Amino acid sequence: VLNKVAEAKLQAALDPLREGDSRQLQMNFPKSWRFKGKLTYPRVEAIYAALEALNFTGEQIRWAMEKTHGYDHRAALEMLLVNLPLEELPRQFGGESLGESAETEANAKKNDDGNSPADTDKAGGGGGGE
Repeated sequence: VLNKVAEAKLQAALDPLREGDSRQLQMNFPKSWRFKGKLTYPRVEAIYAALEALNFTGEQIRWAMEKTHGYDHRAALEMLLVNLPLEELPRQFGGESLGESAETEANAKKNDDGNSPADTDKAGGGGGGE
């Protein structure tokens, strides 16, 4: 983790490398990461599944796959790690995001926990004045 001064210096050094208004770094991937032959559905599905297993959201995965068309999951992963803000990265990469499935489960759990106390009071138990 960088301090504020180091982070500002890093941003200043990277700014000339970013593409126009989109503020994304230009990426050059090794030729060995390029698929030989057609980009088939099983290949696309494998890239998506690999990134989803790393807790990236569907929107992030689709964006990275669009930007790295024709390359394997390593290129999409590198695109995400370099261009996403730290707070949008999954936790295993130093970010705060839990991914779509974990966020959905957490929201469902909050809703279940939020409804449980009211339901138990209505059911006739609840700790009233005895």
